[in-house]
Amino acid sequence: MHENVSSTRVANGISTSGQAPYAPLRAFAPFSSGGSLAANPRRQAHILVPDFPGKGSAMKKLWSAASSSRGLRVNALVGAVLLVAAGTVAGAQSETPAPVSAPVAGAVIASTAGGIVPPPGYVIGADDVLSVLFWRDKDLTTDVTVRPDGKITLPLMNDVQAAGLTPEQLRDNVTKSAAQYVQDPNVTVVVKAINSRRVYIQGGIAKPGPYPLMMPTTVMQLIATAGGVQEFAKSDEIVILRTVNGKAQAIKFNYKEVSKGQKLSQNIELQPGDTVVVR
Repeated sequence: MHENVSSTRVANGISTSGQAPYAPLRAFAPFSSGGSLAANPRRQAHILVPDFPGKGSAMKKLWSAASSSRGLRVNALVGAVLLVAAGTVAGAQSETPAPVSAPVAGAVIASTAGGIVPPPGYVIGADDVLSVLFWRDKDLTTDVTVRPDGKITLPLMNDVQAAGLTPEQLRDNVTKSAAQYVQDPNVTVVVKAINSRRVYIQGGIAKPGPYPLMMPTTVMQLIATAGGVQEFAKSDEIVILRTVNGKAQAIKFNYKEVSKGQKLSQNIELQPGDTVVVR
C-alpha cells in the first residue's frame, strides 16, 4: 500500500524519497456527526485538509481534535478569508483611475479655485486679474493683470487687448492667436479679481470711499453699505456724477423723498465709475 503511494508520488514529481511526508488534500466535513450542522447536510461546510500518513499519526490526531472541537471557528475563518479576498479584488477594480478628458472647448470656468463669478454684463477692465489657462500646456498658462492701456501680455502672443471685452470674447481672441503656435488650443479664461468695477461715495457719509460693484446696486443700497448719511448732511441734495461717452453728467437724488417712498425713480442703478456726492 505504501509502496504504491510512494511510487505514484515520485511519478508526479512531488517527492524523490521513499514516502512523501504528506498525502494529497482530501475533503473533510468537521461536523459530519453530531450537532445541528450534521442534522442539516446543506449547512455542512467542507474544507480541504491534508491526509497525514500513518494510522496513529500525531498530526492526524491533532487535526481531528481541532476539527471536532473548533470546527465552527475553522469554517468562520475560511469564510472571513474569502470575504477579504473578494474585497481586495473589488477595491483594486474601484481604484482604477478614470480616463481624463479635456474640458469642452471654449468653456469659461468661473468656479476654479481662486476664481469668481462675474456679475451680469461684466466686461474686463483695467486692474482686473485674469487666469488664461491652456489645456495641458503649462508654459502658456499664466495669471495676468489688465494694464491701464487695457492690454495683457501672454507668452508667444505678446500684447492682447482685454479691456472692453467679455471673458468669452477674450477667450475667442486668444484661441485664434494661439492657433498660430499651438495645434488645436483649448483656452479657458478665469476671472480671479474684479478691480475695475467700483463706485465711489464721498461727503457727509459715515464711511466714504470706493466700493466694489459686484452686483446690481442702487443709490440707496450704496448709502446703506457706506453707513448712511450723517446727521447734518444735506440728504435732499445728493448728486451722482457719471461719465457717458466722454461727457460728464450730474444726476440729482433726494434721499428724504426716496426714504419716504416718494419719487422712487430717482433711486437709479449705479454703473462702474459713478461717484455719489453727499453734501
